Amino acid sequence: TFYDCSSLTSVTIPNSVTEIGGSAFCYCSSLTSVIIPESVTSIGERAFSDCSSLTSVTIPNSVTSIGDWAFSDCSSLTSVIISESVTDIGAFAFSNCSSLTSVIIPNSVTYIGWYAFSDCSSLTSVTISESVTHIGGYAFYGCIGLTSVTIPESVTSISWGAFSGCSGLTSVTIPNSVTEIGDNAFADCLTLESVILPLKLEILGSAVFANSGNIKHVVFNGPSPVESTYDVFDSNVYEAATLYVRGSISLFTTVSPWKYFYNITDDKYTGIEDVAADFDTDVPCEIYNLSGVKVAENTDNLPAGIYIRTTNGKSEKFIVR
Repeated sequence: TFYDCSSLTSVTIPNSVTEIGGSAFCYCSSLTSVIIPESVTSIGERAFSDCSSLTSVTIPNSVTSIGDWAFSDCSSLTSVIISESVTDIGAFAFSNCSSLTSVIIPNSVTYIGWYAFSDCSSLTSVTISESVTHIGGYAFYGCIGLTSVTIPESVTSISWGAFSGCSGLTSVTIPNSVTEIGDNAFADCLTLESVILPLKLEILGSAVFANSGNIKHVVFNGPSPVESTYDVFDSNVYEAATLYVRGSISLFTTVSPWKYFYNITDDKYTGIEDVAADFDTDVPCEIYNLSGVKVAENTDNLPAGIYIRTTNGKSEKFIVR
């Protein structure tokens, strides 16, 4: 309808409209603001794609689905509010929104589509709600600003390439509810240092941690090994990292890829654990991120992630969920 109206700067959609169709405002390169009324229930494919001047958008409580590529390549988009009515975020929905810094996936969403937030290079914070059960292929591919991700207990599968190319990612919490991790899910995560694999894991794809050669600690929480290919990890990870297992070591020395680790132990890993240790929050302390940057002097209002707490000459890592 307004496809390629390059001079259009703002639009107010009336309450009579129930659907914004495919490519309705695509390539409206001067569009800076849009008001979507509560009458709208769906936003079609590429509806606002390539609106390169659009800075913020609020998805109203009436919308249940965001179509494929709906806001892709909105390079100036810094803020998006997704309402609690949305159940499905389509493929490429916010891909290449290079100015987007944070996103909250509401409790209504169950599925994050393929490439939904891929190449959102400024994205530093993502909150995934407890309603999400499946993270689609390459959903957060190339989000180089992400340093930590906490995946909720509701998620049962992480598709191929979901967090690949997240080169700033140093830590990831994979809950015990996850049964399947797809091919290349965390490939090219160049600064990833530790991996804790879930208790219920049944399927581990190939090249899951390929080209993520800084991994020093791998914890396998399941009682018996899940078989996969040699290329799950890089060769230098097999040589330098330590594999911590909960079951018998002998079970892991005959199954790929675990048998390729030079160092396997059944000692409890004392670095980053599944649940943070209890401590007295009233004691003076300093809180650092995993890059060694001081971020707080107490644990109040810390965003989800992994931190280092120092007090009385003692340091310990802990998780904020």
